[in-house]
Parts: sequence; structure tokens; C-alpha cells
Amino acid sequence: MYGAVMVATAIAGFFAVWFASRNATTLFVAQVIDGELIVQKGNIAPRAISHMRDVVARVPRATIRIVREQGRARLTASGKVGATELQQLRNVVGSMPLAQLVRFTERGPSPSPMPGKRRRKA
Repeated sequence: MYGAVMVATAIAGFFAVWFASRNATTLFVAQVIDGELIVQKGNIAPRAISHMRDVVARVPRATIRIVREQGRARLTASGKVGATELQQLRNVVGSMPLAQLVRFTERGPSPSPMPGKRRRKA
């Protein structure tokens, strides 16, 4: 009896840690319904969202997720996404550095991480 409780607790703990770490690395989640992109979580650069909307106009139903993995953004999709559309979506995400992709808030680009530090012009 005690062993079964310990195993059940360990399994529950594993899934809790897995779920929390997955959410911590998730940058963006959207649903596609009849070609319309509906953002559910996260906020990425408007340019990327615009390009993604162009691509998914032909997709009937899908879930798109962008996660941070080894310092890069990785896109995964499930549902009725063709290989061509999936590659086009990956190209959209891959065409932007991670910092440019995620440094957007609802009011525009996030402020510099070091206030008072100015960037030098090249």
C-alpha cells in the first residue's frame, strides 16, 4: 500500500515538473480554424504573425506551438497541416532571431534589458 502511494506521488510529481517546464519554454500557441489564426498564448512580432496568417489561410484546422529550445525558436504543429504549409511556417519562425521574435509586448518592442545603456550605431 505504502509503495503504491509513493509510486503514484512520484508519477504525479514528474508530470507536474514536465508540465511546468513545458509551459516555461512555450513562447506562443495558436489555433487555426478554417484558415483563421487565433492566438491563445504568447505574443510574438507582428511581422511573424502576419506571415503566419498568410500561410494558414489554406489550413482547415491546426494547433501551432512555438517553443524555446537550445536558444532557438522551434515550431511544431498538429492537425491538418500539409508538409508545404508546415515548412513555410518553420521558415517564418526561422527567418527571425529569437530575440526579435519574442521581445514584443502589446505596446511594441520591449525596452532594453539594461536601462541607461544605449546601443552604438554601426
